[in-house]
Amino acid sequence: MYAFNAGSLTNGSSYQRLFIPVDNYDFILRHWAGWDSVIDTPANSGSIQAYDDIQRNFAALPMALGGFKSGQVLLPEKRYRVNAKIQFDLNKVLLANNGGTAASQLVFSGVRRIPGQAGDPAPSAVNFKRVKFFYPYTLTVQQAPVAPVMNSIPVLDYEFELERIELTPYLYPSRFAMTLFDSNKIGRSNVHIDALRICHSDPSLSGGELSFFPSPPLLYRVNSSINFETISRIGAGGALTFQMLFVGSRRMPCA
Repeated sequence: MYAFNAGSLTNGSSYQRLFIPVDNYDFILRHWAGWDSVIDTPANSGSIQAYDDIQRNFAALPMALGGFKSGQVLLPEKRYRVNAKIQFDLNKVLLANNGGTAASQLVFSGVRRIPGQAGDPAPSAVNFKRVKFFYPYTLTVQQAPVAPVMNSIPVLDYEFELERIELTPYLYPSRFAMTLFDSNKIGRSNVHIDALRICHSDPSLSGGELSFFPSPPLLYRVNSSINFETISRIGAGGALTFQMLFVGSRRMPCA
């Protein structure tokens, strides 16, 4: 995931050719979101334009997407070559915040193309069948400003494919951001990601997804850990406690 933190922008202003550098490997963009936290509503002339890696615009005119929270799946996908830029224009900025703490972020989700490396989910050395499994976690987030906190969940007994992270309560604007690390302790984003763009709501309470991450699933080897670092976006009111559910499948060895 690549994200742009918009907290330093000024409400009511417009900006041209803001960008996120694409580092190390080619990036395939599949979904983008966060307009509702960065630009004003269509009724107030908020709009956005984005560009591919050879500067072709996504739409004929800037798109009035400020009221849409669910984001947009991109078909066909957009390829950004290494050292390219994900560029975009913002018209009529309106930032989200929590008691003065910025909660405004554009998020571009997809996959990296890494030469010579198997794609997600990584292969196993044995035959296996998938069995649904869950890792619950209670997360307490203190009021900002506080230092980032590293959280860890041991992966025991069998390999685990992470398919989604459910979050309760699912509050808007988000009260924290996070970086998820894979089994090799490599962060899967360029910055901490808005919790609503990386976590899912409880399906029984959801009217539509705001996140498609991780897609494809991430594999965690046995005796590794699911590590994620959180930073607070709570500007007032004190600490909050969240219930997180790491949903996926265990790989059970079979003949």
